[in-house]
Amino acid sequence: PVTNLAFTVGEKLEMMAKFSTNLRYRFIAWGKSLFNQDGKNELRMLEDNRIVLEKIVSSDPNEKVGPSGFGKENYISKTGKMYYTISFENKKEATAPAYRIQISDTLSSVFDHNSVKFGATSHSGSMYNWKMTREGNILKWDIEGIELPPNVNPPEGEGYVRFSVDLIQGLNSGQNIDNSATIVFDLNKPITTNRWRNILDEIAPLTKMNPIKYSAGDSIVNISCQTVDNANGSGPGRYGFYASVNNAPFQLIGESYQNTIQYPVSHKTKNAYRFYALATDNVNNVEIKVPQIVELKSFPVSSKNIENNSSKIKLYPNPTSGKIAIDFFIANQTGIEFQISSVSGELIKNVKFGVLEAGKHHLNLDISDLKQGIYLAKVILDQKSEIFKVVKISK
Repeated sequence: PVTNLAFTVGEKLEMMAKFSTNLRYRFIAWGKSLFNQDGKNELRMLEDNRIVLEKIVSSDPNEKVGPSGFGKENYISKTGKMYYTISFENKKEATAPAYRIQISDTLSSVFDHNSVKFGATSHSGSMYNWKMTREGNILKWDIEGIELPPNVNPPEGEGYVRFSVDLIQGLNSGQNIDNSATIVFDLNKPITTNRWRNILDEIAPLTKMNPIKYSAGDSIVNISCQTVDNANGSGPGRYGFYASVNNAPFQLIGESYQNTIQYPVSHKTKNAYRFYALATDNVNNVEIKVPQIVELKSFPVSSKNIENNSSKIKLYPNPTSGKIAIDFFIANQTGIEFQISSVSGELIKNVKFGVLEAGKHHLNLDISDLKQGIYLAKVILDQKSEIFKVVKISK
């Protein structure tokens, strides 16, 4: 209430009265238009009741939040309706409630401006009167008398407005979808919110299968692939691996967030295996075109090969106290690898001799560091191998 109100309009403007809080801030709004301060200052009552121009006392941190997507750039895979929330707060350090709040949002050309729908607000009901308007691509919210207090006891000093808008049709994958808003508290300078960005990703990844490394007698092989996504894509997310045995229909054998999976193959019978993988990116664009299929044929290792190897590879002496000689002939330039495993299949030693030219070769290997016992020695020439039983004895 106002008591003993008196004022003189002229060179001096004085007021000998006391105002309630609400009326004081309505007077501030009137003063803004009267003195044309353009948001730089506010009118404020001092202790001696003299009216002066002074810095405003409400304060506004703010935030813009839009559709959640993958990663910090919020990748999305579909065009459609976009939902946004503009949050505002009168900081607890402020010394007075905010009387008027004005919000504006300028929509870019990626939005269908005619599809805008104003949504809920934090302050609704008969006590609050939001003026919500759209002029072309500019959205505005304006409320006077909100009396938003300093946010000493959250959320008493917080609020928000919401709206939705459709994206236009025909946007290209990789399109940036940016939106921000501007908020004005009382006579404060306008403050721009953070920019909320989404990136449209409608293109699935492309996969290429890697060759399968296989040696006769292997019971497990690694199936792997290489996958690339489009330059502005969300990146590969997960993989579905498919297998066919002896020309049977392909079946899903597993999914992985890695680009590799293990698969059991028979070491007792001959089988023909075919594999491929399909990738799904991080916003669920699924690869549809099957990549070039990778194949392998498994070969059993007979006990005859283990006990009495009859191939062109010769391994001696056997038993040995530590030195092993390997003689063999290759018709073409070939890489050679030597593996020692326990009889249970645990790999103990792996030696790669590199690529050798065609012709006869003699190599030596030292296994004197191994304990006495029986081991399996695998000699791998390119993609083919022979397995030998090796007996290690003491010197």
